Amino acid sequence: MKSNARFMTPAGGILALVCFFLPWIKIDCSIKMWGEKLNSEIVFVSGFELATKQQVNLITLALIAALVIVVVSLYMLKVQTPWKSKLPVFISSGVGLGCLLFEYIHLNMGIDTPIGKVTLEELEATLQIGAFGTTIGFILAIVGVWKSPNADDG
Repeated sequence: MKSNARFMTPAGGILALVCFFLPWIKIDCSIKMWGEKLNSEIVFVSGFELATKQQVNLITLALIAALVIVVVSLYMLKVQTPWKSKLPVFISSGVGLGCLLFEYIHLNMGIDTPIGKVTLEELEATLQIGAFGTTIGFILAIVGVWKSPNADDG
């Protein structure tokens, strides 16, 4: 298990990074009148769109954290010193998970608009595979560095 654990960290980072390009949020933009749908339109938003459409935000920091995990873990694996990636990966994964959690809580509390606060539920928005996959990728990276051997373990 220890020999395969060193590949979990880059795999988690790659999973998190790839999932940024998958749909994160599905928004139902249907027009309803008297309980009937007049026009039905579904909009999907990827994590990459969320990270790059505005100025630097917490989703942008999570994207950078995923990039750091991939680059650091692959480099340390290449030079055969994967134990040196533990601290940067722990920090990057923690930052990434923290940013995702904070944004999720922020969105559930409501988005300020000119007409008041609007929640994800009111927008009929649901989380999609990209958001879940990114979270799983960060967790997999943490488990990978936690289970990877130290320098003295060989």
